[in-house]
Amino acid sequence: MACNPAGTYTHPGDNDTHGGYCHTEPSVVIHVIDACPHNHQFNTYSCTDQRPNHIDLSCSAFASIVDDRQTVGNIGSLNVWVRPVSCSVGLGLKTL
Repeated sequence: MACNPAGTYTHPGDNDTHGGYCHTEPSVVIHVIDACPHNHQFNTYSCTDQRPNHIDLSCSAFASIVDDRQTVGNIGSLNVWVRPVSCSVGLGLKTL
């Protein structure tokens, strides 16, 4: 997964794609382990049928693909590129 500075999705209410926060090269390898918890009390907006491509990231994964670590927890969404990779690549920060 890598931050997509050219993405067009905006979080309703802020009208900002947050593309300015993207690192230009590194990507992070994540392991998707569960569906978005639709019944979680704090995910009533993001984890719904209207947003089927939503992925929650750990703070460390999020920090790996943004330019400023201070933004982790301060911006609610990013546009990303996603592609499958072999499990042999391993988790964490990569340049793929």
